[in-house]
Amino acid sequence: MTRLGTMSFIALMAAMMCVIGPFSIPLPVTAVPISFTNLAIYFAVYLLGARAGTLSYVIYMLLGFVGLPVFSGFTGGVSKIAGPTGGYLIGFVFLALICGVFADRFRGDIRFYVVGMTLGLAVAYTFGTVWLAYQGGLTFGAALFTGVAPFLPGDAIKIIVIALVCRPAKQLMARAVPGSEAGAVKAAGDGCARERGSRGKAVVRDDMPDSRGKIEAAARKVMGGGVLTRGEVEGLMALPDEDVAILVEAVFPIRRKYKGMKVGIQLLTNARSGGCTQNCSYCAQSSSSEAAIEKYTLVSREKLEADSRAVGELGLARHCIGLSGIRFSDGEIEELASYVESMKVGSSAPVCCSIGFLTEAQARRLKDAGVDRINHNLNTSRTNYANICTTHTYDERVANIRMLQGIGFEICCGGIVGMGEGDDGVVDLLLAIRDIEPQAVPINFLLPIGGTGLAGSDTVRLTPEYCLKALCLARLLLPRADIRCAAGREAYLAGRERDLFKVADSIFASGYLTAGGQPVSEAIELVRSSGFEYAAG
Repeated sequence: MTRLGTMSFIALMAAMMCVIGPFSIPLPVTAVPISFTNLAIYFAVYLLGARAGTLSYVIYMLLGFVGLPVFSGFTGGVSKIAGPTGGYLIGFVFLALICGVFADRFRGDIRFYVVGMTLGLAVAYTFGTVWLAYQGGLTFGAALFTGVAPFLPGDAIKIIVIALVCRPAKQLMARAVPGSEAGAVKAAGDGCARERGSRGKAVVRDDMPDSRGKIEAAARKVMGGGVLTRGEVEGLMALPDEDVAILVEAVFPIRRKYKGMKVGIQLLTNARSGGCTQNCSYCAQSSSSEAAIEKYTLVSREKLEADSRAVGELGLARHCIGLSGIRFSDGEIEELASYVESMKVGSSAPVCCSIGFLTEAQARRLKDAGVDRINHNLNTSRTNYANICTTHTYDERVANIRMLQGIGFEICCGGIVGMGEGDDGVVDLLLAIRDIEPQAVPINFLLPIGGTGLAGSDTVRLTPEYCLKALCLARLLLPRADIRCAAGREAYLAGRERDLFKVADSIFASGYLTAGGQPVSEAIELVRSSGFEYAAG
């Protein structure tokens, strides 16, 4: 969203408060009426974030301060703020800030926002009650009974209402106004470096450093073989949505340098489904999942051979085989190895396995059978890992990858964006992947699956611009690797494939384990119609 657009939304939310604020319900037991102002604050802050949402309330309060009848009971003026109930009006500034912190920090996750609303209200009520006690000559307990207790049932109802309507409202806003997602609004409200003119020309603003310069400096550094610092990566991650087009164009020459114009398409076979002992909260196959999925042990030899032949016949880049579970018996590995050996007789397609933790002996058996690459994602940042899975650790994943590299496997290692990790978490994840130096980097964007721990996750942050930005950072950090746009491509980047392929050189087709995907024929046509070359890797 442009700066003008952000200012318009701030003004709109302030106007909404001016309309709602005067209406109140007087109570016979107290001089403090039931106000709807905090309801409007909850709504505005959820949509706009901490800074812009709080600013809309401050504007509303200043309008009342100068005398406009926008406070409860159609009152206004200095006397209202200086009076017994003025402390609640001032305390609502803290309410807005605290709610905004929770909205921004937890990316609109409504569960955490309810916590933020409750905590913010407690702080606002504490401030207002102290004010009321001082102004009215009451004890704190008496002021609490008068100024807080009667309103708690109504406040609970307001919080429930907001919990029900805010996410749909924000999603509607994101669809109706490009770039209006809360993170972009916040960045624009803080003062972003560029906005788009009516003809798409970048217009430089003087309220922040030049984004174009920052982007081009990073691209030149990587093109020349340099390595970006964490500070440089964080600066790019903080770019507002309107600058992502500049970032994509700057990254495109790097993609061409190392990957040309080719796009590799991978076919994924879900070779064993369900029954996993791990509690990864994003996964339909986990022990904690109640998702309605098909469950089976290892598919037939014929199924794997047929998929492998299809990879070769269609000229796909690689056959990827996924197996649910974290550890496997030697007998299970031997069975899989024999299947791979049979596949290799009739097809030369490269094989990658996503297969949990292996012993060194098991890994060597699969390598001897013809598996040349292993997928083992970090999934999320180190600091966020315990929020996603508690049955194994982040360090166990890293150790498994290092063992596989020691044996000589190529490594496919990526993660999932949108699991509450925040911008810092995305940066942490990508920097950790860079340290691993994988040959392929699959970047997934969360698809909340019913019955999983993340079924109710708010994905409004996953705008096309945000997804492209994450992919651009992956390309800048690992310019020689295959950057694969994996799960979520069809949901979040539909219609933006040309921009996508300027950054990523690899995609999946035909499905993602338990989720469906674009048919291979359509994926091939999509690559060609976007101006890129469909070719085996």
